[in-house]
Amino acid sequence: MVNKKRKVISKFLKNLKNVDYIQNKAEKEIQEEHLEQSVEQPSVNEIIQQIGGGQEKGIGIVENNSTENRIALPSQIAENIEIKKDILSQIRNVNEVYPIITSKTKRGSINLALAKIMYNSYSNQLQYQVIEPEINKELNEVIEKTIQELHDRLDIDFNKVKDTMEIYKYINKEIDDIWTMIGFKPKPYESIKIKYYIFREAIGLSKIDVIFNDPNIEDISCDGVGLPIYIYHRNPIYGEISTNISFDNKEELDSFVMRLAQKCNRTISIAAPLMDGSLPDGSRVQVTYGTDIARRGSNFTIRKFFRVPLTPVDLIRFGTSNAFMMAYLWLAIETGKSILISGTTATGKTTLLNVLSLFIEPNMKIVSIEDTAELQIPHTNWMPQVTRSGFGASGYGEVSMYDLLSAALRQRPDYLIVGEVRGKEASVLFHAMSTGHPGLSTIHADNVNAVIDRLTTRPIELPASLLQNLDIIVFLEKTKKGDKLIRRVDKIIEIENYDTEKKQLITNNIFEWSASKDIFTSKDSHVLKKIADRSGLSTNEIHKELMRRVKVLTWMNASNIYNFNDVASIIHMYYINPQQLDTLMKQNPKS
Repeated sequence: MVNKKRKVISKFLKNLKNVDYIQNKAEKEIQEEHLEQSVEQPSVNEIIQQIGGGQEKGIGIVENNSTENRIALPSQIAENIEIKKDILSQIRNVNEVYPIITSKTKRGSINLALAKIMYNSYSNQLQYQVIEPEINKELNEVIEKTIQELHDRLDIDFNKVKDTMEIYKYINKEIDDIWTMIGFKPKPYESIKIKYYIFREAIGLSKIDVIFNDPNIEDISCDGVGLPIYIYHRNPIYGEISTNISFDNKEELDSFVMRLAQKCNRTISIAAPLMDGSLPDGSRVQVTYGTDIARRGSNFTIRKFFRVPLTPVDLIRFGTSNAFMMAYLWLAIETGKSILISGTTATGKTTLLNVLSLFIEPNMKIVSIEDTAELQIPHTNWMPQVTRSGFGASGYGEVSMYDLLSAALRQRPDYLIVGEVRGKEASVLFHAMSTGHPGLSTIHADNVNAVIDRLTTRPIELPASLLQNLDIIVFLEKTKKGDKLIRRVDKIIEIENYDTEKKQLITNNIFEWSASKDIFTSKDSHVLKKIADRSGLSTNEIHKELMRRVKVLTWMNASNIYNFNDVASIIHMYYINPQQLDTLMKQNPKS
């Protein structure tokens, strides 16, 4: 028993030594780099003077604590609601296995690739393990020989072939021909295993193909040679975790990132080592090639395009928001309010943007404008548009966000959705808001001061008076709870007015997240007061409208209805046939 314990402790200490070695090595490299680059840096004030400011400076932000011109929320909403319990205890109990790639045979389906997520007691962290079919040395030689022969035979750009099934059928026939030529006759199950690896290497994404095909993965990142691939899982309990996949040497990783660039129809080299692109399915890719600028070797990040987006019910399930906040945003969108979603990188801005689009009435005309196609809106009357890069050194034929947004205003949209505002297109969007075109968009900023600063300084430079055309700003937060990253709606701020004399933006924090208690708190609403005044509704009637939507969202959550198409259908039913929805909810009461 004692020897067994010693072995466990020894293994644990060995792991710690390996970690210390990597950390010490990295620290030494950083120190050396600092010595080499010890050039005198300009002060903060000098940098500010060089950058300059926008057209309007000194804009103040004042939170209005008065209850005048506001409506109190229903008592059910005003109560604090706790979202999450003990996350750490949940992590320690994780041991989930699910199939990623299956093959159908005459005898049924065979699971070829599995994902296993489990708690590692040595590292005290979760790990994502890819489980693939085992093959011996002989079969591996057949795989390598077949792939080499395929490369010699095939002269097709698979990225240009839209029918994926036709690609698989074509390659499958070529594999059979090659095996006949070399006299290889595998057993049925051996054939399935070998073809799995051939397809993975020939038209898939090699080592990361299983991870890429997991519909639960948001991001995939590789930091360098010999380091584990990291993924970000949709399940907030899992979050960002390491995998058992890595690239063993420089040649293997360099070859893979060049292949990744080719799949994006881009090139990458020592002379041009940085690349941004999109895979055929819409997933965004950033690649750095070589060791000149990346000391650990080539690296890449893939931000996956989701075929099945998240829904309001998912955000409630994950604790990102609650039913009351979603109902409030639903009512705001239904009544034509303009909303800006703000947060730092990977806080879920585009996800929330897509979620909120579900609340737009089914027959409304929507025009969306993006750099990369990410939005998936289930409305028939939706015009998705994307920017286009120019051709040649002059950039001839470029179609920018500004061009698309200017054209969109002539299309008489009921709702404008802009993927992200970061340039002069923001001026067009805010002017559109002032003429009665409600808008939804995102911006990179972590607080209201940063939002105002970005909107009123270069390169956007909005007149501050236009800011009052915005109704709501939703702030998203990504933070640590225990050793896991969680996402929360940090604040929902209402824009009440802009005081031109004092140059102050008057705001109201209607919802706020308490990080220490993990609860949402609320205050009276200026936006609901505006809705009531314009629609002629009383406070009691506004409360009823809000609670009707809370009831629908709560029922879907309790009934485990969170599939994108199902949620979209129910919201559609809410608008088109509310009596039918009431009947459905009564016949299937929440558990």
